[in-house]
Amino acid sequence: MKGFLNNVGYLYLLQGVSYFLPLVTMPYLIITLGLENYGRVTLAIAVANYVTIAVDFGFNLSAVLAISKLRNDLKKTEIVFWSIIYAKLIFAGLVLIVTFIGIYWELFAWLDYYFGLAVLLMVLGNIMMPVWFFQGIEEMKQVAVSGVINKIIFSVLIFSCVNRSTDFWFVAIFQGIGGICGGIYAFYIILSRMHLGIGIPAFFEIRNQIKCAVPYFFSRIAVSFYTSANLLVLGAFATTYETGYYAVVEKVYNGLQGVYGPIVQAIYPLVAYTKKLDSFRRVFRVVILINTISLLIGIYFAPNIVMVFTKVYIADASICLRLLLVACFFVAPSVLIGYPVLGTFGHQDAVNRSAMIGAAIYSVLVIGMISKGEVNAGYISGTVLVVEVCVFIFRIAMVKGLKFEILS
Repeated sequence: MKGFLNNVGYLYLLQGVSYFLPLVTMPYLIITLGLENYGRVTLAIAVANYVTIAVDFGFNLSAVLAISKLRNDLKKTEIVFWSIIYAKLIFAGLVLIVTFIGIYWELFAWLDYYFGLAVLLMVLGNIMMPVWFFQGIEEMKQVAVSGVINKIIFSVLIFSCVNRSTDFWFVAIFQGIGGICGGIYAFYIILSRMHLGIGIPAFFEIRNQIKCAVPYFFSRIAVSFYTSANLLVLGAFATTYETGYYAVVEKVYNGLQGVYGPIVQAIYPLVAYTKKLDSFRRVFRVVILINTISLLIGIYFAPNIVMVFTKVYIADASICLRLLLVACFFVAPSVLIGYPVLGTFGHQDAVNRSAMIGAAIYSVLVIGMISKGEVNAGYISGTVLVVEVCVFIFRIAMVKGLKFEILS
């Protein structure tokens, strides 16, 4: 339990930096770029994040289990590590080819070579930062250090180089550069201090890791679809102004989820390694209590929170934030009983199925909005709430059906 608390502490350090720096950079970017250009930047980053999801291919979940089980065997750990790195390089090559074909044929107005460079840098940063490896061996200190390096370099570049509204593309590019710098440090630690050798795995080893990651990949796509597609939908069917203020609200929503994110990251490998729920039960109670209190405060002060970032009162943005905060009531327990409990004990199919159900419900609701011409930030926020409630109900029903005692 001491190791778990240390890991949570390091992740909260990273989370603190991740909270503080956007509090400084986001208002600066909104003022410097303007709300519309800020909306364009967030739209581009949302698309680039989908590209990195394709490169991740579920390894961020499957690899944690694999590394956790093999971490006492250096040779096998080395094989798994390099198999996943090479698999991600293969996927990165395929994705980048598709991206630059799209740029060459000018498929979208915003798809240009600046975007291609941003995607390239973000993908390289993703490959070079193997969070899944450090998570599997429960060494979150290195994740924290790498992440802090990433955030600081990104912020320094923003304040140094983004000085006018036409600099908006640099934001996505600098995000990729920060990730690469953090990844360089991570690889230094892995090769020099953890004594993993450099190797080229057999093709069947790469294929095995891809096969293990396939179910997690489709689950990740489903979750990302109903959590990350909101900006894309608004960008396509609503105004850039509405997209801009929703982007601000969504950042606050994601930031509040990050309060318990480090706990989820640390408890997953612990349960996977020990196969016991004693520590999980204690953690679950504390997280639910903190989550409830913080969200009630957030709902009450929603208008003030929006004004901190936008500098003006936007009534619709306050409504959106309140809807998303209500969704957080269900996200916290849903995430905790997902892969840390159901997935660890061999029921990852149930977790994946719940994500697919969420994506299906989201699709139906969004298609309905589009067909009626009523796409707006308020309806999108309500859709997120409905989806998260449905996913939670499905997972809690599975836990009850399998007779997992998560509270006592």
